[in-house]
Amino acid sequence: MAVLVAALSLRLTLALVLPYDAGPDERRRYDAILHMYQTGRAPRYPAETNDHYLIKPVLGYRISAYLAHLVPGDLPLFRKFRLGSVLVSGLAIACAYAAVRNLWPREHGMAVAITTMFAFHPQFLFIGSYFNADAYTVMVNTALFFLLAVIHRRGALQTATALALGAVLGLLFLGRENGYAGFLLAGGYGLYLWRAGRQNVRALAIALAVFLVFPTAFYLNQYRVYHRAYIPVVVGSGIAWVPPGLTVEQAAAQLPVEQMDYGVRHLRWTSASDWIAFVSFLFLSSFGVFGYMDIGLPSWWYSWYLFLVVSAGVGLVCSLGGCRRAVAADVRSRRWLLGSAAMAGAALVAIVVRHNFTVVFQPQGRYLMPMLLPALVLLHLGWRKLPLERSLPQFITWLATAFFAAGGCATVWLLVQYYA
Repeated sequence: MAVLVAALSLRLTLALVLPYDAGPDERRRYDAILHMYQTGRAPRYPAETNDHYLIKPVLGYRISAYLAHLVPGDLPLFRKFRLGSVLVSGLAIACAYAAVRNLWPREHGMAVAITTMFAFHPQFLFIGSYFNADAYTVMVNTALFFLLAVIHRRGALQTATALALGAVLGLLFLGRENGYAGFLLAGGYGLYLWRAGRQNVRALAIALAVFLVFPTAFYLNQYRVYHRAYIPVVVGSGIAWVPPGLTVEQAAAQLPVEQMDYGVRHLRWTSASDWIAFVSFLFLSSFGVFGYMDIGLPSWWYSWYLFLVVSAGVGLVCSLGGCRRAVAADVRSRRWLLGSAAMAGAALVAIVVRHNFTVVFQPQGRYLMPMLLPALVLLHLGWRKLPLERSLPQFITWLATAFFAAGGCATVWLLVQYYA
């Protein structure tokens, strides 16, 4: 509870202190959310807006608009809109703690450590302080991981949990496309459940049926409004605000000129310098780069972050030797769940790579945040598996926890000072 309250306090501080457009693309999203706030529906493209992304699911923005009606006082609307991201971030933190407790019921300290890293992660903390669709997408993916952890602990997929799983997958569909990595996570663990016993097959069918209600309702409404269906895909243009049939350049040309403050370009597959620039910036922003990706922490933060990631990787590699041994069913289930999460995370990274090299240069770590909780779980396990004296891995684990907590606090201090 203390972690949740402290993390939400930091997000609320930023939401109330940062000036308008301190969060990336706030000025590009404000008019759409304002329209939702005033009318209760999204603006129609292209009659009422030039924003192509509004043809696709935008539940994250709707939450920001609807919650603003519940906020009393004379706060500027843009600050009220930010409170939706604060709220869904809090839900994500609660789900993170519950997920780890279900995976390791006897490891209370482990749950606190991972939840602390998750709650104070600088990039996720920043995402939770301005209006965007990313915070909602992280929350739904974290809720999905929590539900899968509950299924793991119970040893089978029960009807009530299947209903909840289908609903969460439906909500996942209504978020950003980078959050669709969660479908791979659910599919991977669903395969394990299908193989584990016939009693799970009926429940999986129930979850699938509930999920299908969401895209069906969405596309029926979309067809009612537009007389056609726009299918979100990661092929073709591969970018959320480009409708089918248009290239990135054609879509950008239709935007008001004053909204475009960066060139539309992508990287070259054969250029070593482009790869170095992409990997470097994606790594830095996977920890924390803020504003319009132009505000960073002092360099030593990223050096320590690199050390922690590499050391966890060493620990995970060293632990692979024991994976072939016969293990109990609960251990096998947990490994399958974490393996599914790793597969989903790798697919998400691959999509981000493709986006930067074939669509537009946007090496932003926030696109990786839907898989943040599974990544932190794997990092924690890696530190615990380091082949060192028994006390040293535990020391590194708590050092990493303190590092992330301090990083979140430093982020707030940096941004408040920057915009003072």
